[in-house]
Amino acid sequence: MNRTRTNKTIESFVVIILMVVVLASMVVLMNSGRVAYSRILSNSKSIQDARTALSYINMKIRQNDMEGSMEYSKSILDGMDALVIRHSGAEEGMVTYIFHDGHALREVYVMEDRVPDPEDGILIVEIDGIDIGLEEDEGILRVTVYYDEGTDRKSMERVIGIRSWRE
Repeated sequence: MNRTRTNKTIESFVVIILMVVVLASMVVLMNSGRVAYSRILSNSKSIQDARTALSYINMKIRQNDMEGSMEYSKSILDGMDALVIRHSGAEEGMVTYIFHDGHALREVYVMEDRVPDPEDGILIVEIDGIDIGLEEDEGILRVTVYYDEGTDRKSMERVIGIRSWRE
């Protein structure tokens, strides 16, 4: 009778150990799934933010594509480069500065005679970097947005035709 009791105790102990192993495996699997999901979500957000930045710049240019309304100024805002858009019509006398402050794409909308303050910039979208190249002779603006995907630095580029420069 003592031997039967010992066997049942051993069987119970083995079942408990197996349950602990299965539980530990489930916890490890759930944690690795959580980490993978977080990484995928972060990468997806970075790509979406880069596309948003490109679309925003494209939209601003399309809305204000008139002769003499756009320029790209180096070191205009406390050493930061900016796309400068001078408005006409109902917004005449107003200027929009679109710039990257090291962490995000920002916009400052001020009267033409005022000196813009980058601290007043409205956050458009967080991006890791941006390059804007003006090719006036070809009538294009080349915009490259940089973003991090995990440990890799990637970029997205858009070439925007400026109608007012080709006329």
